[in-house]
Amino acid sequence: MKITNAARVSLISLGLLAGCESNQDRSAGNPDGNHSLQSGGGDSMKKDLDTARAERDRYKSQLAESSRAADELKTKLREATTQNETAQAKLKSASDDLAKANSELEAAKKNSGDSEQMAARMKAAEDGVTAARAKAAESERAAAAAVAAADEAKKQAAALTAERDDLKKRVDALTAELVNKSAAKPPAVPDLNK
Repeated sequence: MKITNAARVSLISLGLLAGCESNQDRSAGNPDGNHSLQSGGGDSMKKDLDTARAERDRYKSQLAESSRAADELKTKLREATTQNETAQAKLKSASDDLAKANSELEAAKKNSGDSEQMAARMKAAEDGVTAARAKAAESERAAAAAVAAADEAKKQAAALTAERDDLKKRVDALTAELVNKSAAKPPAVPDLNK
C-alpha cells in the first residue's frame, strides 16, 4: 500500500517537475513573453511560480524519500528471501530428520514385534523343555519301576522254575513208583464168568 502511494506521488511529482521545467524553458526562451506575463499578472504569477517551486521541491524530497524507502524495502525483501531460503533449508533438513526418525521408529516397532514373537517362542520352547524334563523324569521313574518289576518277575520266574522242577521230580518219582508197583504185581484179572 505504501509502495503504491509512493509510486503515485512519484508520478505526480515527475509530471509537475516536467510541467514546471517546461514553463521555465518557455520563459527563458521568450524573455518578452515572460515580461508580458509579469506585467500582466505580476505578483500573483510570481506567487504561483514560488508555490509551484515549493511544491516541486516538496515532491522532489518525497520522491527521494520514496526512493530510499523503496531501496530499504528491496534490501528487506532480499534479507527476507535469504531468511526464507535458510528456513526452507532448515525445514527440509528437519523433514529429512523426521522421516529418518519415523523409519527408525517403524524399525524399532518391527524389531519390538519380532522381539515379542521371539520372546513368546523362547517361552514356548522353555515350557516345552520343562514339559520334556518332566516327561523324562516320569519315564525314568517308570523305567526304574519296570526294572524293579522285571527283577521281581525274574525272582518269581526263578521261584516258579524251581517249583516246577520240584513238581516234575515228584511226578517223575510218582510215575516210577507206579511203574514199579505195576511191574511187581500184575493186576488181577476180573473173572468174567462170574
